[in-house]
Amino acid sequence: MNTIKIRFGLRSYIFNFLCLGFIILFSSGIFAASLKNVLVLNFTNIENNKNYSYLKTSIPEAVIKMLKDRFVFKQTATKKWQKIAIDNFLYADEYYTKSVAMNLGLLAKQDLVVSGSFKVRTKKKSIDKENENGSSQEIFVQVGIFDITSKKMISHFTIRAPADSRIFNSIERVAEKITKEAKSILPSKEEWDKKGFNADNNEPWFTDYSIGIRLGGGLYAGGWATDLQLKQPTLSLSFSFRVPVIWEYLMSQFELLYNQHTLKDDSSSVLNIKKLSLSATNYMITYTSMIETELIYNFTIYPKFSLGVLMQQSVITGELNSTTTNAFFVLGAGLDTYYSINYQLKAVLSTQVIMHVEDSVYTFFNNVNLGVNYLF
Repeated sequence: MNTIKIRFGLRSYIFNFLCLGFIILFSSGIFAASLKNVLVLNFTNIENNKNYSYLKTSIPEAVIKMLKDRFVFKQTATKKWQKIAIDNFLYADEYYTKSVAMNLGLLAKQDLVVSGSFKVRTKKKSIDKENENGSSQEIFVQVGIFDITSKKMISHFTIRAPADSRIFNSIERVAEKITKEAKSILPSKEEWDKKGFNADNNEPWFTDYSIGIRLGGGLYAGGWATDLQLKQPTLSLSFSFRVPVIWEYLMSQFELLYNQHTLKDDSSSVLNIKKLSLSATNYMITYTSMIETELIYNFTIYPKFSLGVLMQQSVITGELNSTTTNAFFVLGAGLDTYYSINYQLKAVLSTQVIMHVEDSVYTFFNNVNLGVNYLF
């Protein structure tokens, strides 16, 4: 009965620790979840006019700036939505179309999407000298605004303006018009303040939540490795998230790693001499900081550093039967390699070395796991 109580207690500690972590993340996530997601796509240069190619990004930048001045929302990182577009064969020269804008908004889980295009036309000369004090060219900017939640276009308009030094005033007109239409979906800063939030600090602490499962193997080195033999396989469950409030490339992860070990047959330990058997179950809970580094061909690597606790339950059987529970601090480092199957699903190869200290003896756990991560 004593053994059962000890096992239950160990698992209760693990369960409570994990619950505490999820509660903290969930509480901070309530704020992020209440914000609307906004995606402003690059505008399409219909005729590929090199003289005005800068408008592809300058118009969206002006729109985003004006929206941020008046509303509270979450902006999707450019590399994130571009990656989704590439994975789903949504091409940049078609961003302005309703089908691409709507599909990209759905895939990227947006609430509001703004897309558009522009082209330049030469004015026809007239006898009233209309071009005497103006430009001989005009720019036509076409804009579409989409409510992704209701799957409908809420506005579509065209602005015509001189293609000269006044073009920057024209960009402001476009941004002003989009901002006016967006107020039906986005909360203003005044409305946000009334809810008790800080409108000037609307960046979510955590984003890009994902869960993972991995299976692999490992071995001990140094310390107690002369007496202990790791049983295969090892199992890992993880919960990861991005921390943009600190740095957009910073990822954090809570991981529960499960393995077992036994006493080696040739061990010189007292237990082996007395012909006693040892079986230990290890639950390693770690917090890991990772730095995202993108490579090529959908590969991303994450150098990582971990700290945590190893909860170990040892069962001795033979002439003497006993069960003991111990806990040790652990430190680790490693490298995770991700391959993006699609936007939400990634294959993961995880390698790490974790050190724990028991009775002033340093033992290293070398582990290699293979599994998947799912972004939700």
